[in-house]
Amino acid sequence: MALLFHPLLLGLASALHPPSSVFLPSTSSPACGILFIDAFSPLHSGYMQEEALSSYGAGVVDALSPYVARGLSAEDPSFDHSSLVPPLDAPSLAAWLSALPFPISSVHCESDAGLPFAQSLAAAISKLPEGSLLRSSPPAQHLCDKFLQNEALRAAGVPCVRQAVISTEPELLASFASYEPPVILKPRVGVASENVHLCATAASLASAFSNVRSSNKWGEYREEAGEALLQEFLPGAEFAVDCVSRDGQHKAAAVFVYDKTEAGCGPFAYRGTRLVAGDGGGVAADVVDYLSRCLTALDVRWGLTHSEVKLSASGSPLLVEVNRRQHNAATAPLTGACLGYNALDMCLSAYLDPAGEGAWEEAPAAPWAGGGAPLPGSRGGMIVHLQCLAEGTVAAVNWEGDIRALGSFAEMELYEAFGVGCEVERTRTIRSDCGWVALVNEDEGALTEDYERIVEWMDTMFEVE
Repeated sequence: MALLFHPLLLGLASALHPPSSVFLPSTSSPACGILFIDAFSPLHSGYMQEEALSSYGAGVVDALSPYVARGLSAEDPSFDHSSLVPPLDAPSLAAWLSALPFPISSVHCESDAGLPFAQSLAAAISKLPEGSLLRSSPPAQHLCDKFLQNEALRAAGVPCVRQAVISTEPELLASFASYEPPVILKPRVGVASENVHLCATAASLASAFSNVRSSNKWGEYREEAGEALLQEFLPGAEFAVDCVSRDGQHKAAAVFVYDKTEAGCGPFAYRGTRLVAGDGGGVAADVVDYLSRCLTALDVRWGLTHSEVKLSASGSPLLVEVNRRQHNAATAPLTGACLGYNALDMCLSAYLDPAGEGAWEEAPAAPWAGGGAPLPGSRGGMIVHLQCLAEGTVAAVNWEGDIRALGSFAEMELYEAFGVGCEVERTRTIRSDCGWVALVNEDEGALTEDYERIVEWMDTMFEVE
């Protein structure tokens, strides 16, 4: 079963570049359009752009954030990528918007590093006459800051983790004495579990603190973090919830549970992201209800969010973080195959459909409180994150044919950097895994069996020299 969104999907990556291009639907003049920032993935923004053009008759503008433009110019000095960054000052921005053949209804950012710029751009557009159609959340200081997100929850009376920002080692050790180990130490702003540490002793905590404090500040060039975020460790299951918000109303498009079982790759390497099809108004429903309170407290009003929530020792859901972007995995085609809808279509509908119409309205408001049974017509599904458990030069790659022959197999990608002849290292986080497999099956037991086979095969997937 192929999980392609659209026949043109594979051609979108090249067709939609260079950024800062304007695209018009072929059938009519658009009444409005979406401004995309840092749109690079055909699975995410590429799909949304094609659907906006073909299904909604909306226009598309493709542009860059300053951070990404700077990185691209460093890789290719022959072109000034900053010319693809929309201006923020009012006179220049008004002129830039007036030159477009349609008004902007929303600003959608794919990259984490570009989110602060996208937020500032949306706020600037909203203040101009050209921004009268804009649908966007209010500017938020806590946009990407995990500490500020949780403090905003605390101020709103929403349960949240115990935490502290640490600037010095004496402060770290004094704070650690008041926590029950293990604890989490991580950057205030970061992605993909990079520089996140699970520490049980003062010695391991001091080493982790040196690592986090000297790490590059996310979204900045050559600026060290200088501090770290200390949080209580939550021992329960970890859920990922993909939501779409429309004018302050939130709908969960999908709920997943992570498997980060340590298997020689550390405690933060993903092995599985499994779709929760229904749990009788139990844990998943509690997680969705709790997250809705979080999104309201954080003043999220429009667009996609991908959030992580963990269960405490008592079983209560507590926020890890809210990311105001898509789930960076092939989850949209997976949920489309399993549930019949996906977050990207819901987001487009929230941006572009009139009230009461479209995919956002058609998606069930509370599918995870369904009386114990899976959703009607749904199938089980998951993303298996392939881990590299070897180090050296790849001499052979095993088991790919066996994986494709599994009854639950739907799609697979093994990254080029892990092919024969490549130098590889052991997976530590999701950003260093070696590929993914999508599994879909009506039989949850058969799905589990196929997943466990792949996990077993990971041990000997790579022969190295």
